[in-house]
Amino acid sequence: MKKMYRLLVVVLFASALAAPTFAQSPEQTKRERIISSYMLTFGRQPNQGELNHWMGRENLTVEQLVANHSRYLQSDANEKRATIRRAFAHAYGYTPSDQQVNQSMSSSFNYTDWMNNHTSYLRSNKKAWDDMIAKVYWNVCSRWATDNDRRSWKQSEAKPYMLVAAVVDVWHKENSWFGRWYVPSNSRHLTQVAISNPVANEVARVVAAGGANAVAAGGANVIAAGGGNVIAAGGGNVIAAGGGNVIAAGGLN
Repeated sequence: MKKMYRLLVVVLFASALAAPTFAQSPEQTKRERIISSYMLTFGRQPNQGELNHWMGRENLTVEQLVANHSRYLQSDANEKRATIRRAFAHAYGYTPSDQQVNQSMSSSFNYTDWMNNHTSYLRSNKKAWDDMIAKVYWNVCSRWATDNDRRSWKQSEAKPYMLVAAVVDVWHKENSWFGRWYVPSNSRHLTQVAISNPVANEVARVVAAGGANAVAAGGANVIAAGGGNVIAAGGGNVIAAGGGNVIAAGGLN
């Protein structure tokens, strides 16, 4: 039976965890749900205090946790500002101005909502997509994007900064431009956290509930149209459009 992978692209900077390959404890499943819910809501993993707090609470689904966190997000101005800044950085590759943050504070979006919103903007604004491609090549390769670079990326729909940076970084290191389009398991641009299939299914339902996301199966060129977050099942080189993090079920190899 073909090994299946589900990847959710959502945050930034950390090391990959080994994917579970055997029946795991209820405590580990609970931990995965908590971590996934924080990545979806805030665009980051929980700190130790937050993890300890929720590990001591009742066992909630990813959907219930995200709903709870999203309510909290609207009540904590500092956390909300940090989430807005994080989504801007992951989508566009820059920190937003105070004015941009203040203008965004009236929204009830969580991190996933913001990533969907930003990705949709990149897909509707050709100049913003072109400017972001230029920023990636300058930051990753220390050179301007060539016409061929731009042409290669514009053949597909716009994607967030951190995902493009991860792919360009691979091409740069391998000196293989316009090669295979895949997200490496050790990318310095992405946080990669392994979760079990049951938790991945819960994550998929939360993401799909946004309406702008998709479940896609296939090989190396799985790009789903719509919002920023995608659950993708397929081979080892599955591409998921979204923010800066990758949650993988079943392993990354």
